[in-house]
Amino acid sequence: MALRPFDWRWIARQFKPPVQRLRRKRKKSRSDHALPERLEERRVLAFNFVSMFPSPGNLISEGTTLNEAPQQITVKFSPDVTIDPSTLNAITVTRSGGAGDAFDNGNDLIVTPGSITVDDLPNQNQVTVRFAETLVDDDYRITVNETLRSMPVIPGGPTEAFGSDSEPFTFSRGFRLDLGAQVISVVPQPVLVNKVVKVDDVSLLQDGDLLEISQGSLSYTIEFDGDGFVQNTPGAGFGTIELLSSGIPKTADQIATEIAGLLNADALSLSMVAPAAVGSEVTLSPAGEITPSLHRSYFSPKVQFTRAGLAPASSAILIEDQTALVQQKNSIVVYFNANDPLEAASAENPRNYQLLRLDDVTGDPLEVLIPDGVRYDAVNASAVLQFNPGDVTDDGLFRLRVGGSSDNNNRIDRAVNVGSVFEQQGGNAAFTTFAYVGDESATDVDLYKFHADG
Repeated sequence: MALRPFDWRWIARQFKPPVQRLRRKRKKSRSDHALPERLEERRVLAFNFVSMFPSPGNLISEGTTLNEAPQQITVKFSPDVTIDPSTLNAITVTRSGGAGDAFDNGNDLIVTPGSITVDDLPNQNQVTVRFAETLVDDDYRITVNETLRSMPVIPGGPTEAFGSDSEPFTFSRGFRLDLGAQVISVVPQPVLVNKVVKVDDVSLLQDGDLLEISQGSLSYTIEFDGDGFVQNTPGAGFGTIELLSSGIPKTADQIATEIAGLLNADALSLSMVAPAAVGSEVTLSPAGEITPSLHRSYFSPKVQFTRAGLAPASSAILIEDQTALVQQKNSIVVYFNANDPLEAASAENPRNYQLLRLDDVTGDPLEVLIPDGVRYDAVNASAVLQFNPGDVTDDGLFRLRVGGSSDNNNRIDRAVNVGSVFEQQGGNAAFTTFAYVGDESATDVDLYKFHADG
């Protein structure tokens, strides 16, 4: 068999198609690499709390105590998110209902802000809570739950939810607001009103009816008993009156006499002119300046007649105010905020109260009056200032200053420098000032230094 001559061209023809195919593949590959590949957009669909700060003030950490009521609080979240305004109800503010009171014990109170808004660009990751009213002393908590969301980055895109896998969806930050004692109001020369308790129709009295009398922070309750069973054991602050005597209903005069007798046997009577029954009426008169040692003496009694917690439509006992009023001319009542009680020793220190008598025309101080005594009651958050007779004059102009004195010249290095004193023409004083002694202690002094010329 004859061998076929070796033909290079044949070999080339046999291998040419693969070489061409390989070249075409390489061209296609280079063409593909020339176009950028579009990757799927991936975002972490959650954002977190970053910080919280009041205005005015610094950052609020957990348990921070603020000494100034903030007008607004800004809550800052993760950068590069825009909070959805339609989900701002996820942010709530509560207070514990009393300074030092724990949360979640049934006493919590909802604080309704004046507004909650998302800040403008470039701070759309911040929410500002503005308060409609001045915040009071209390423990506060701002809570953000998982319903707070962000706006989508692109229209129709996904939104982000508050929280992450590593943090609970509900976040809370607590702080304490301690404003210190504040004067709420001042009542000069308070007017007291006598109460008249009149037993009107004994046939309307029912078992379990209550007559409640209070004065200041002290109260006394009388229960009318028709079946021998009473709600409380008679004792301090509580007494009973049986409706029947030997099976016969008592008269209005008898019941009035027993009301007066029970009150006279209780400590409440110490702050009243001895209650006495005249016929079917008992008059309750606050002692006022007659018994200056008791705080409650300077308050009119409060009286109510109830049946099962409500005032009955037809009342067996009528309560009236006497038309004659009694003014306590030597007294001033100062009311403080009730949720921040004062220390009794400080509240009853007369040197913490200065009554300035002013010139009727110029308003300049003429005299400083210090109370002769002070009676403080933490329950009513009030102090009664008692002055010597004639100190608080009628038709006078006064200004009350509460707190420590601003005088600090009780040491040599703090002596007021008067300068050079020399005789003035016309007998005018070379130096005048207004100060008072005794504001720091019983041995307090005010020091002045001067140079005498002439």
